[in-house]
Amino acid sequence: MNGDSVIYSSPVAPYRWCAITVSQIGPGHVHDGMPNQDAVCVLPIDDDMVQGLAISVADGLGTCMSSDIGSAFAVRVACEQLGKHFRRIMEIDKETNELWNIGFGISAASISIVTQWRAWCGLQPNELKDYSSTCLVAGSDGRMVCVGQLGDGLAVALMEDRDYRIVGKPRTTFSNITESLSDTNAVDKWSWSIFDAGDIPLLVFLATDGISDDLDPEMISEFLNQLYDDLCRDGAEVLNARLQEWLRDWPTEGHSDDKSLAILFRIARKEE
Repeated sequence: MNGDSVIYSSPVAPYRWCAITVSQIGPGHVHDGMPNQDAVCVLPIDDDMVQGLAISVADGLGTCMSSDIGSAFAVRVACEQLGKHFRRIMEIDKETNELWNIGFGISAASISIVTQWRAWCGLQPNELKDYSSTCLVAGSDGRMVCVGQLGDGLAVALMEDRDYRIVGKPRTTFSNITESLSDTNAVDKWSWSIFDAGDIPLLVFLATDGISDDLDPEMISEFLNQLYDDLCRDGAEVLNARLQEWLRDWPTEGHSDDKSLAILFRIARKEE
């Protein structure tokens, strides 16, 4: 999905998990007749053992001729592969009733995302580097939330106490250099955070650098809390429309980059 807004919900006890994705092409690309190089995706996680949602955003590198295709591949593959490996990540030691396989499951997910993305791109006519893209992904089955980041952007979770936790290493200075799925050591460049029972976020917010570069780090907490309050008060459809308008009328003077976001959030069943 590229350039659209989507609201998707999945009932997973004890919460109703929902997702919103929005992507807006930047004025610079419109002026130059170029495509939106960002991409967004939301997919259900659904097999015999695990049911939930996965979201992803990706930013195709501006210097790469087919990065719009690369980012579209990236978000689809990331959601699919995280979903496939959720069962492995969630394996429980029957004697201690504790998660014991998280590291192996996350490693397998990282490998699968990179490998499958490269396989898809390998079917295309250009060189692998021409499809270079960042990738951010998050998913939940109701008992656990996994958040991963490769390259620039923002992946952040709003917790029950209304504080937030950032995944990965936020960029502190402007640079055109970032990690991407085409890097030879891309598997090792992923940053992951796992939130299990008792520590489930209220929401996870993913954004490409067209958004994150213009967000004041000191305002992230206020921004996330406002998002969640708006969701609780107005609902997902109203917030979705508001976010589309926000990205379309971006307030930073002279901005030109594509802007994309995805939000994974939970609502208690009793609130439905």
